[in-house]
Amino acid sequence: MKTRLVLFDQARALIRERRFNEAELLFERIGPASPGMWWLQLELARAKRHGHLSRDGSSEFRLFFAPNYRANQYQPLLHAALVKEGVSVESIDASALGALPEKILVDNLPFVFHQHWLREIYRGLSPDRAGFDAVDRYFGTLKLLRSLGGKVLWTVHNLLDHDLSPDELQLNVYCLRQMAKVADRILIHTVDTIPLLEGTCGLDLGDKCCVLHHPLYDSIVEMPECPPEMRGITPRSGTTFLCFGFLRPYKGGMELLSHYLSSVRSGQLVDTRLIFAGLVQDKQLLRAYDSLDQADRQDVVLINRRVSDSELAWLCQHADVAVLPYRNILTSGSFYQATTFALPTIVPSSGMFVSAVEDGINGLRYANESDLGETLIRGSMLGKVGLKAMGKIALERCRAESASAHFADRYKALLRRVLQGGKVGGCA
Repeated sequence: MKTRLVLFDQARALIRERRFNEAELLFERIGPASPGMWWLQLELARAKRHGHLSRDGSSEFRLFFAPNYRANQYQPLLHAALVKEGVSVESIDASALGALPEKILVDNLPFVFHQHWLREIYRGLSPDRAGFDAVDRYFGTLKLLRSLGGKVLWTVHNLLDHDLSPDELQLNVYCLRQMAKVADRILIHTVDTIPLLEGTCGLDLGDKCCVLHHPLYDSIVEMPECPPEMRGITPRSGTTFLCFGFLRPYKGGMELLSHYLSSVRSGQLVDTRLIFAGLVQDKQLLRAYDSLDQADRQDVVLINRRVSDSELAWLCQHADVAVLPYRNILTSGSFYQATTFALPTIVPSSGMFVSAVEDGINGLRYANESDLGETLIRGSMLGKVGLKAMGKIALERCRAESASAHFADRYKALLRRVLQGGKVGGCA
């Protein structure tokens, strides 16, 4: 068995070096493969027949990615420079990953597979033998793609997925470890992610990690002045607080509503307004809103649906501060959406906010959930002028690294360097 494994490792090394004839001879020495290894022999023959993966620095390649979160603008911004150049960019459903090797063998082009959020890999599975086997099959296919000469990238959007059951948490941690092992390059948005990821995975990953700053959403800045759906939202003399996005429990909407109403009722937030905008997936928040009396509803607006880009643009332009009271967070796209419009944020001292938000300078940070109400009051006391100045500082700090065109160009350059086997430096 030990001899077989040694020969197997040697054969894979020869595949990576494109020495297919020698690799095939080694596979013949190994003999009949176990059920879990037969596909390597099959794909070796296919790779040899198709003369797979040119490493001549060709400008042509293919990008596959999963999953495709169509409601999130992140991936279109990431791919913009590639699409403009005519590079083939194709999304792959987790359930269809097993068919991808066939796709990449139809031509001679180098390819990259880019994994984003991990939840689709283990969604609906249980942490039993069948569940872990299903996850292993997914990562086995990623290993196969690498054995065919492709490159595997992974962007760490979340350390752990949100609002998980205990069973889902087991599978999520397992996926994190497997993804960290198989990825050729791990893309992160801030350096703070590295020790957190290493601690969770129990692996030294510094050499694999590459900072690619999260983009601003500057493509939606120029929008109609007032979408018809927003006309009923009249201005207030005091502060307008905005909480937006897919409002799942981990986003802390329930805590925000509670602290806001408490401060209003105590007379510390006068003539202010709190707007929730986005599909509410937090049943506790919906029940709390439904129970509000008429007086409270004068101060709280709930738009329980997906808001369009033009609606979000209008809300960000007319709010005074965004409140992002996450229960836990690694990277927040909502922070960059708000900052795109020079809208300052109120955030917890966790995840990316520890380094991205300097309290009192480019936003307001609170240490514990119990301090949220006091921080809302601090924001209101700054007034519209003070908050606007804070938002401008936030935008200026992000603009240099996070303009969407710069983000897309750096991603395109990164892919070319990875395909050519060059070092990527850190990508910062």
